[in-house]
Amino acid sequence: MVRLVLMGMAVMLVMTGCLGSDDNYQGSTNRDDIKQMGQVDDTDEPMQNPRQIGNVGNTWGLKVDRDKIKAAAESVEGVDVQRIILEAAYVRVTVKVDDKMTGKERDSKEREVRLAAERAVPRYDYHVKVK
Repeated sequence: MVRLVLMGMAVMLVMTGCLGSDDNYQGSTNRDDIKQMGQVDDTDEPMQNPRQIGNVGNTWGLKVDRDKIKAAAESVEGVDVQRIILEAAYVRVTVKVDDKMTGKERDSKEREVRLAAERAVPRYDYHVKVK
């Protein structure tokens, strides 16, 4: 019986030691912390990342890249841009040229369009198709 009482007291001491609540231990969060998780502390501070969706502006993006590539490809004489497809790091440009051109002339136009597009937006790998 004495053993049972001593065991009960030992269990009570261990349990009371584990139940102590300290708000400053690592990993603790309270309700106020959870409510404020997504809020910026200082709203006067400018955004650090200029490429965040709210700060895009008109200096980068797929539409701007597509417009630059189209303008560069159309700057090549005798070329009509049919389609521009941007897929990750690859750009597929389809252009139409005069049907009377020879194979060498078509290859030359393909190379000119690719070089013009690379100069305009150099971060992509280009594949040019001449129709």
